[in-house]
Amino acid sequence: MSNVLLRSLALVLPDCPDIRRGLDTGSHAFQAARTTQAATAAAVYAVIEATARSGEAELQIVAAQDALLALPRRFAVQRVA
Repeated sequence: MSNVLLRSLALVLPDCPDIRRGLDTGSHAFQAARTTQAATAAAVYAVIEATARSGEAELQIVAAQDALLALPRRFAVQRVA
């Protein structure tokens, strides 16, 4: 499991010192976190791509709304050193 994810969860759940046991790589919570990270990356990419295409300096969130509803690009979540 990602140390960053564990540290984040420890900050949110400081009174739960045993969160590592419930969040091994096969757990539902761990898989849900990976899915959320992948969707977040795809959503950010959609907004940045729409902004780059527009040539505007402001983020084009409204222009990217269709892409945000049906994310055309998917990203795999991988652990980095």
